[in-house]
Amino acid sequence: YSDQPWKFVRVAPREDGKVTRVTIERPEVHNAFNEILIAELTQVFRSFSKNSTSRLVVLTGSGANFSAGNN
Repeated sequence: YSDQPWKFVRVAPREDGKVTRVTIERPEVHNAFNEILIAELTQVFRSFSKNSTSRLVVLTGSGANFSAGNN
């Protein structure tokens, strides 16, 4: 995931590859979901089901809030 094509999502696998952190990067709107973010998260999770050795994915939000919901 070194060349990440996503605007609002950052993917960071742990060194052992078994745990991956997915961070929503929209702190200016409290990580509210919009159509682009939903599409990006869908792409990320689909890529895990096909190409990942991760056994656990941690979904988190940047800034003070996880998510304000839908915007």
